[in-house]
Amino acid sequence: MSILRKSKYSKIIPVRGIVQQRKMWFSKSVIPFHFNNDTNTLVGACLCDALIRNLYVSGLLAIGITNEFNQVIREVKMFLQKIKTLLIAAAILPCFIQPASAHVVWFDYNNGEYDILFGHPEDGPEPYETSRFKQAIVYDTNKQIIPFDLNQKQDALSLTAGKNVAAIQGFFDNGYFARLSNNQSLRITEQEISNYDNVGHYLKYTKAFYDWSDDLAKPFNLPLEILPLQNPLAVTPGESLLVQVLSEGKPITDAVTVEYLGKVVAKNLDGTFSIPITQEGLEQPIEASYSLPSNGNLTVSYETSLTAQNISVPEPSTLLGLGFVGLLVLYNKKKLLLNK
Repeated sequence: MSILRKSKYSKIIPVRGIVQQRKMWFSKSVIPFHFNNDTNTLVGACLCDALIRNLYVSGLLAIGITNEFNQVIREVKMFLQKIKTLLIAAAILPCFIQPASAHVVWFDYNNGEYDILFGHPEDGPEPYETSRFKQAIVYDTNKQIIPFDLNQKQDALSLTAGKNVAAIQGFFDNGYFARLSNNQSLRITEQEISNYDNVGHYLKYTKAFYDWSDDLAKPFNLPLEILPLQNPLAVTPGESLLVQVLSEGKPITDAVTVEYLGKVVAKNLDGTFSIPITQEGLEQPIEASYSLPSNGNLTVSYETSLTAQNISVPEPSTLLGLGFVGLLVLYNKKKLLLNK
């Protein structure tokens, strides 16, 4: 006689007798479980509800029909395969879906290196595919190109050059994204563009100033750039830096957005933009974005940034002169004290 127990599905099932006779069937299934003689229960390492439910409904524990049991096992295997596929998809999906809002690329001087950063400046830099950084050009104050080295880091790049670095420009191709919603986009290849209704190609440019001259004050003729209308390194704290947005050297007045410190900057009546300067100078890159409809479902989106950092170090002769003056002042003070 079999001992009967109630399952959580309120079905009466035998847990001894027929189950003991068919233990081998269970041990050969894709999900291992066995009969516990001490507790008169079925024990499964990862026995899913779908398998139990199918077994209960079919009455196989009581009837033991091999063909039906095998059919249930096949169904369970298919069910588990679907679950596995969904779990893998859920794990991979965040790698391909990104916010549709624009990122920028910018340079940041740090201990002799010019780090190439990517992300939203107000939120901090993010890791990026370094192969998407396509070009850098380094200039001296005469706007003559000087050599540099590009250094690979773990998930970013940096640039090193000589002592005469006055400005750097860069280009970053972030590829194609299909817009899925207002704030979500899916990275796609160029060959997949025709499969989506709304696709953007995101091209990013940047300029960084570490010195200033009349030559550097001229446009760089980038597809999108921010042009300072005055020396950005010499603006008095509390005042504003006046800038203009250009495309191929020509002003853009419509459909361009300028941001600073995470906020949109209002456009002046003459089409320029005023950026407030604090004691730290430019606290973050100035950003600008502009989109240009292309063929059919493709829109080319340009983003650009501007940074200015004063990294000049006094010449050794200057430091020596300052040190001599300091010692002379100290000597005179000491002499005055002794004469009192």
